[in-house]
Amino acid sequence: MQLTVVRNFLGTGLIFTMAGAISSHRCRRFPNVQGSDTKQNDVIVCGSINTAKHHLLFFGGDAQDYPEKMKAHRDNVHYLEWNLESTAELLQKNFDDTVIFVMKPSKMFLQTFSIYSNFVESNQEGTPTFSSEFGGFRHLIKLYSNACKLAHEDENKSTSNEGSCQKNKAEPGCETEMSERLIPARVPISIMGFSKGCVVLNQLVYELEQIETNEELKNFSSNIHAMYWLDGGHIGGSKAWITDDDVLVHLKNLGCKIVVHVTPYQIRDPMRAWIGKEESKFVAKLKKLGAKIEQHVHFDNEDRSITNHFKVLTVVKPV
Repeated sequence: MQLTVVRNFLGTGLIFTMAGAISSHRCRRFPNVQGSDTKQNDVIVCGSINTAKHHLLFFGGDAQDYPEKMKAHRDNVHYLEWNLESTAELLQKNFDDTVIFVMKPSKMFLQTFSIYSNFVESNQEGTPTFSSEFGGFRHLIKLYSNACKLAHEDENKSTSNEGSCQKNKAEPGCETEMSERLIPARVPISIMGFSKGCVVLNQLVYELEQIETNEELKNFSSNIHAMYWLDGGHIGGSKAWITDDDVLVHLKNLGCKIVVHVTPYQIRDPMRAWIGKEESKFVAKLKKLGAKIEQHVHFDNEDRSITNHFKVLTVVKPV
């Protein structure tokens, strides 16, 4: 029997396993999952890979990290309840029959600023420079595929009531059955960014112009059901939201549902007024193009607060 290590982190109620989940619905960490080339990211998987009817790929914001890292940080401890694992569990509860994949940033500058440099060109604080040829999609596809395989293997290791295919993988039909379960393209996918994590979604949209010439991208993108932008923003001075018509038309042509949830924390920030202006243009231009977009403004009658910024994670629902 494989030994399973279980911790109840910091009174959050989250139980997490390092190797061999005792329940397929609890969160599991997979460190250094291989993506494209030599790139690697930690991936947190929450939910059952074997039974889920939908996959949600999530990119978190600044300060969000493993709970023990946040607890040890002087400032980020105040936002401990929004650690990446608790966030994954929250999303998994709100999205029925869905397994959550949290793609952790490769670096945290000053243990606070999320750096998604494996997905988009970024400076040391994580401010992005977008281009159509960076390879964000290529990395995501390989990272996601490998995370699916690892989660599938880990879940089956911890299954006490093994079927015949688990006992004897050499039986006729068993390899086919297992291979089909490992093919991510068979499951509808949603991609969600929160705060800084929205820079990854923006980069992916910039790369959509390659969809007709890149077969791997074409196959993967055909399965994207929805893309969620949750209170996106960064400190770079521009391009928190896409406003380029030539880029947005590719997002519209993708045909997926586009969901925007915002709060005054970002769109009414007097020090970063450009965020609100860009968000308005993003929504208006996509509506004009005929995209399937919906916008939700939350806590509109309340003062700007980082608490409400994080609370947008509690109100997002599947579409």
